Amino acid sequence: MNFDLKTPCKDCPFLATRKFPLMRERVEQIVVDITVCDQSFSCHKTVKHDHDGEHVRSDTEQHCAGALIMLEHMDEPNQMMRIAERVGLYDRRKLNMDAPVFTSTDEMLAAPHWLDTNGRRSHRTKPAPAPAAPVYGESKVVKGLRKTNSK
Repeated sequence: MNFDLKTPCKDCPFLATRKFPLMRERVEQIVVDITVCDQSFSCHKTVKHDHDGEHVRSDTEQHCAGALIMLEHMDEPNQMMRIAERVGLYDRRKLNMDAPVFTSTDEMLAAPHWLDTNGRRSHRTKPAPAPAAPVYGESKVVKGLRKTNSK
């Protein structure tokens, strides 16, 4: 995974100004993956696939700049971001922090951008339920979601 991208592409799903054709459930899973599970998120333009459509890791794969920027706005860099920064492969100061990306997972989840199971634009006023069991390294955002959803 490389950290060379500094600004989101025009088709980035983290752009608050772009209606990206993703199902709401996939967006919720991405949010959990990059916060609760502390995973990286590859830029869709740099991901390679085999003849069966399966993801194939490559040395040209880049971390999504939109995800990097959103996580930095939240002050919640994922594990790979922290490691890459320590070894000099990532510098948050070079990110385009003025890019029009979502500034929080709550904002991303509340956006009317996402598709429902019928392929229509869906708007959820409440964030998706957080996982029930505590997770090591859980982000502050997800801890807050857990408290809100348990009421």
